[in-house]
Amino acid sequence: MPVTDPTTTRKKSMPNFLGDVLTERQKADDAWPPINSHHEGYAVLLEEVEEYWEIVRQKAHMRDPQAMYWELVQVAAVAWRIVLDMGLESQLAAAERSNSLEEQSRPTARICFKCGALEGGPVPETGPCCMGHRWYAFTKPGN
Repeated sequence: MPVTDPTTTRKKSMPNFLGDVLTERQKADDAWPPINSHHEGYAVLLEEVEEYWEIVRQKAHMRDPQAMYWELVQVAAVAWRIVLDMGLESQLAAAERSNSLEEQSRPTARICFKCGALEGGPVPETGPCCMGHRWYAFTKPGN
């Protein structure tokens, strides 16, 4: 009997799961108004997680895999709705742009993991230079 690679099975089933999540999210978008707050989003998400938990609490031989699957689809769909309705994706993008600009304006240096040499600086007094530097970038403190 051939051995199957579980990662291959996961990769094949993921598009099906994501497609089901998209369909479920679209149904929820059509059926319900947008989520208005993180508190409301949490409550809706918690309700779906509790429905999944009700199945999980059953003895293993009593659990319905199809019901578990669909509850997890709903959990993912609600999480997606929260991200969209609360504008988290655009807030994250704006924060990343801001952080990127801030990081670009701060001076950085590189230090060798092996010998402690600063790039472009003198050889450390603690020992000889390794001559095979493995650089690590960091932001200089106090700037």
